[in-house]
Amino acid sequence: MLYALSDIHGSLNELYRVMAHVELTGDGRLVLLGDYIDYGERSGQVLRFIYELQHEHGADHVIALKGDHEYAFVSWLNGDSPDWFADDRDSGFITLKTLLSEYQTETISKLAGKDMEKASGEARIMLDYENRRLMDWLKALPLFFETEDLIFAHAGIDEEAEDEWKWGTLDETFVSKYPPSRGSFLKTIVAGHNATSGEFLHADPENHGVFYDGASHFYIDGSVYREGGCLNLLMFHENAKRFYCLDASGNISEIKIFS
Repeated sequence: MLYALSDIHGSLNELYRVMAHVELTGDGRLVLLGDYIDYGERSGQVLRFIYELQHEHGADHVIALKGDHEYAFVSWLNGDSPDWFADDRDSGFITLKTLLSEYQTETISKLAGKDMEKASGEARIMLDYENRRLMDWLKALPLFFETEDLIFAHAGIDEEAEDEWKWGTLDETFVSKYPPSRGSFLKTIVAGHNATSGEFLHADPENHGVFYDGASHFYIDGSVYREGGCLNLLMFHENAKRFYCLDASGNISEIKIFS
């Protein structure tokens, strides 16, 4: 079975709940589509869980991709853009404090009140010292994963590039494509990023379940960090070519594919 998760956003308990339905022995594989951090209160713990899971089962069985939040975080880590640090500070360092000690976070917070650029630089130094392996792993995460039947990317691909999509899709498109595409493509595309309750998908603020467009697209961002949201698990039986999903109540149902 091939499993897909996306947009965990620091929701560690929901991740634990869903992982109870994931079997990684034998041919089992899990594809994580990014956005592990921000919004939720346990981003660092989510990152470490995925990092350790991949090391336990191997990168062939646990495939972790980069989402737009990791993309922005890495851009900040590399000194290319201050945006992620400024946003995290505005949210009370909700992510940074899960990666540093309480003392370190307080030090950075006080310094940010006087000199944001210096605080940002000090935070990068602390992260590199405290979490170098985790940061190096995060920086190296790929932007897409492909199987015989499916394409996985955080937000989607440039479908106008057709069979040249690997080379024709910009990095920013892989992680931030909007609006979401619908309709037929060469392979079935599984993506997150765009909330399934949004206007281009279910168009129902109370429907956070997996969205299937009846053609070549599955979207699975269930807005888990919002009230009423959920962490969707999409499952694909690679031999039978059948899709299933896990709902918020723990029930597994088949998604009927239109031919």
